[in-house]
Amino acid sequence: MEKRQVEVDQLQFGMYVARLDRPWTDTPFMFQGFVLRTEQQLAALKRFCKHVFVDPEKTERVDPRPPPAQFNIRGSTKYPEKASVEVALTHDEPPGYRKSRPRPKRILAPYLPIICQILEDDRQAPKKQRHTAHRIFERLRDEHHYPGGETAVKDAVREWKTSHQEVFLPL
Repeated sequence: MEKRQVEVDQLQFGMYVARLDRPWTDTPFMFQGFVLRTEQQLAALKRFCKHVFVDPEKTERVDPRPPPAQFNIRGSTKYPEKASVEVALTHDEPPGYRKSRPRPKRILAPYLPIICQILEDDRQAPKKQRHTAHRIFERLRDEHHYPGGETAVKDAVREWKTSHQEVFLPL
């Protein structure tokens, strides 16, 4: 059956809106085609369209009074500010969650001594011949059957390098 054009003022709840008089992307509706069920949907249609195309085959019989609004239309959600700049400026450091102790490295823990040994040996080697974190990961995987991920190895190498940096103090 063919879709029929209906003015927005004459829409009734339960009608299946198959097409609009404009592209769907110009409206807040997430889906192309829906059954008109809420006042919120009707108000949005009145705001954006003059007429719509209704599919009589998909139209549902509903109670004449509209149900309470249950569906969110994209773009209508309000997000109140949780924190303001003034509140953040009252602190010397940003308040926030601080870990009480570092997370355990269950998979990486047995391989940490190997990583430390590789990095210690690299201190004697010329800069161009030192291992990168990626190369250390490849050696752990190939030679020691490391089952973990590369990111954990990179984090461990970064942590080791920052804790073992040489610091020069002027005399």
